[in-house]
Amino acid sequence: MTTDDPRDDECRFVETVDAIRNSPEQLELQARAAGLVFRAMCLSALAGAAATLAVLALVMYAMTSPIAAIAGAVVAAVVAAKTFFRAEGRILEAARVWKEQDQRNLLGAIRAARSVWQLNLAGYFAYLPGTSTCEPLDYESVSMEPQRKERNRMLAALSNDPLEWLE
Repeated sequence: MTTDDPRDDECRFVETVDAIRNSPEQLELQARAAGLVFRAMCLSALAGAAATLAVLALVMYAMTSPIAAIAGAVVAAVVAAKTFFRAEGRILEAARVWKEQDQRNLLGAIRAARSVWQLNLAGYFAYLPGTSTCEPLDYESVSMEPQRKERNRMLAALSNDPLEWLE
């Protein structure tokens, strides 16, 4: 004898979302983004070292020959700037990878959802304007209202059949 307990459906959905979140594609994107951030940190450290060399070269300018010190400072400053911008590029690339990971996770969870509760859990309503979980005092009236409107819009779209395709 089988019973359709809603809690079983909820548990299955949570397991499905967890499987989507921990899929090999998602883990690969996460590792790729983490690698890009690590490279950006290394490049930033190199940029700091080059900037330090530029400052040291300018200090040497005060004590020794101006031509060599200025040339060293200019070269070190150019290397520092170039390295810094390469690090910034790696951070932007990591942000794009994280965005792709988030989109894949969200779309996979939305595809797996079979109810409004599951859509909410999947994050469908998280991107609606006016929704916020940072308002605990008036959460029911402020944050839930856009979700209710979207739910009603979806229900109306499902029940509205102007071409009578459902009959």
